[in-house]
Amino acid sequence: MDISLKDELLHLKGDIGARDIIEEREEDVSLLKVNTPSVLMDVNTREDLDKVKELIGRGVEN
Repeated sequence: MDISLKDELLHLKGDIGARDIIEEREEDVSLLKVNTPSVLMDVNTREDLDKVKELIGRGVEN
């Protein structure tokens, strides 16, 4: 996410995610091919973030 979306992202409540923000700015969205499944992991809680950090730190990608 671009830093210009920081305020909107910080004001999200609950398990809404950024889908609405992305859909509202569809013209600014670029699709990228990635070789790293961890970039697609859903992070909604501190525990989710810790899991992603652990997987990345171990070099595990899924």
